[in-house]
Amino acid sequence: MGFESTEELQVFLRQANRIATEMLAPQQRGLTYGSCWVRFIGTGRQMEFGRVIRHEEVELLMRETAVGNMVEKREAAEEIALGIQYGYLYGWTFTPRKPSGELSITHALHVWPLDCQVVEAAAQHRWRYDLFSLDSKIAIQKAQTELRHHLRSNDRV
Repeated sequence: MGFESTEELQVFLRQANRIATEMLAPQQRGLTYGSCWVRFIGTGRQMEFGRVIRHEEVELLMRETAVGNMVEKREAAEEIALGIQYGYLYGWTFTPRKPSGELSITHALHVWPLDCQVVEAAAQHRWRYDLFSLDSKIAIQKAQTELRHHLRSNDRV
């Protein structure tokens, strides 16, 4: 997929983002600051867990960032807020390979909401599904079923 110009690429990206945002289920649209989620990889046996950045964490990150002046930091915080409105989830992703998490961004179309208590319980088991409680496994299975149903009901996926 080649693009003749930067403008052509930007048009393509805006259109792809618009389509992705239109495809969001109400549950995905509800993901916001502090929300937790799960992403299923491949057949669904591999998972990533995440938590959207909290308001106070945005402020803390802006204070800790040595680069940029206050205007740039305010613009970055506003960009995060705008991104969340369009389905972009800034925050932390956790996996068995990255148990302490890493700062990341994903689009809500690729994840499903999960109760933060389930995510916290998964963290206690270092994200190893085989060690999760039955209640956590049921909640995760429910999230996977709901996400699959949503994706199958959407003919553009």
